[in-house]
Formats: sequence, C-alpha cells, structure tokens
Amino acid sequence: MQEFSIEVKRTARFCTIGKPGPGLKRVWLVCHGYGYLAADFIRYFDTLDNGENLIVVPEGLSRFYLKGVSGRIGASWMTKEARQHEIHDYVHYLDAVCSRVFSEIKRDEIKFVAMGFSQGTATICRWLNQGNTPADALVLWAGDIPHEIDTKAQLERFRSIDITIVYGEQDMYATRDRIERHAKFLKEHKIDYHLMPFKGGHEINNKVLLQLARRLA
Repeated sequence: MQEFSIEVKRTARFCTIGKPGPGLKRVWLVCHGYGYLAADFIRYFDTLDNGENLIVVPEGLSRFYLKGVSGRIGASWMTKEARQHEIHDYVHYLDAVCSRVFSEIKRDEIKFVAMGFSQGTATICRWLNQGNTPADALVLWAGDIPHEIDTKAQLERFRSIDITIVYGEQDMYATRDRIERHAKFLKEHKIDYHLMPFKGGHEINNKVLLQLARRLA
C-alpha cells in the first residue's frame, strides 16, 4: 500500500459580528472550541457589538455529527491523524480570512486581537507562530500555548504580544494546575501575561468577556 498527499481547493466559511466603519477600533479573530459551528459560537460575542469591535469567527475545516450519524453538527480544527497537514491547512486558511478582512480595513488603524477558546487556543497559537498575520493581543481562554512551541525562535513572536489567560476555576479541562504550569513556562521564557480567573467552568462567560474587552481597550 502507498499513501500520497495532494493539496486541493475547498470552500471554508466564517461568520462576523460588526462591520468596518469610522468607529471601528478592534478586530477580533476568534477560533472556537471542539464541536462548535461558527454561527453558534459567535453568539457569545453579541455583547461586544457596539460599533468599536468587529468579531470574526472562522469555522474549523472538519465537520462531523456530534452524536451518531445524524442530528446536530459540530466542527473541529484537527485530530492526531495527518496532523502536520491539518495544521498547514488551517494556518493558510486563517491567513486567507485575515487577507479578506483587512482588504476592507486599514490594519495599522485598529488593534488586532487573536483569541482562542479551548481547542482553538492551540490553533490560534500555531497560526501566530507559522502564519503571516501578526497580532497585537492574544487571548488564551481555557487553553494554552501548545507544547511543541518551545524554542526561543518560535516563542519570539509571543514576547511582543499582549497576552491574557482566561480560565474558569471549576474548568474540568483547563484546570488550575494546568494553567499554573503554563504560567510557569511563560515566566521561565520571560513572556509577560495577564491572568483572568473567574468563577465558572469550561465556558465563555459574558461578564468576563466584557471585562476582557475593557482591558484590551
């Protein structure tokens, strides 16, 4: 048996809240967690629709039925199968989304926030590490920088970014121990960050999201 890989053209989708305009101050590119669709996940960000923010939520390239072979559908960014190809594909995909967004917006006139939730934190970090669109701020919500990004050269981009780590104190996945280990890793590599714990679980908390937006403002 022989196995081959080829690149193919395919159609991806993303959702937005807000629009370009004279009052726009921030563009958020947000990568959802495992099992979401972009149209469902972006609803958590309705509270930021005030004319100053444009929220952009790309959808993971792999869709699947959440239970069985019918019913509700979710999306994923990758699995361990053909791992490097999956990463390569979504890095180019996210760069393409940004090229589309910034074709209508002057990049140097706004603050660009890259945010990931859960599985999306690893996705957004790999993209910042390998892609072509620098960010001004990085939000890691219920997740961390993936373990393979550990060399001085790879971490260089993260030293110039305003990093915020958000986690729920009752989160069963991004536990306090995991976040503390990650915070120690950042300190050892002299990467500054701001920590925002909240009372809650593995979720986007609207009150905390507003606090985050005020901080980034």
